[in-house]
Amino acid sequence: MRDTAVPVSSWPISTAIRLALSALAITLLALAVNAAGASASRYVAIKGAKAPGPKQYDKVWVEKHGPRKADTVFVVIPGAGGGAGSVAPIARDLPKRVDGLQVWSFDRREQAFEDTSGFDSGDPAAATDYYLG
Repeated sequence: MRDTAVPVSSWPISTAIRLALSALAITLLALAVNAAGASASRYVAIKGAKAPGPKQYDKVWVEKHGPRKADTVFVVIPGAGGGAGSVAPIARDLPKRVDGLQVWSFDRREQAFEDTSGFDSGDPAAATDYYLG
């Protein structure tokens, strides 16, 4: 009896593309389900010292990762010019690996001056349009 398997190289292009897109969709779905099960991050403002300029910016921001009631809080302060987002991957991962740990990623006062409203829609095209016109 002959082997009836057809080598991938002889598949029509559209079939190969469909299979690749299906594999990508399954992978993205698996990642989304995994992320949904993680503890939610919370972004909170903490009152800071008075400084020159508008009072609304006299605060710092902290992104909290992990359980709301934790035995230990680990505060991460990114280097010069860095913000909470630059350490977010490890800040999200640590509480999954260490029971009873909450990680706080620190954002400096100057982070408030960034205009991130273009990203609010979640649409990459709208964000590109907002920032680059």
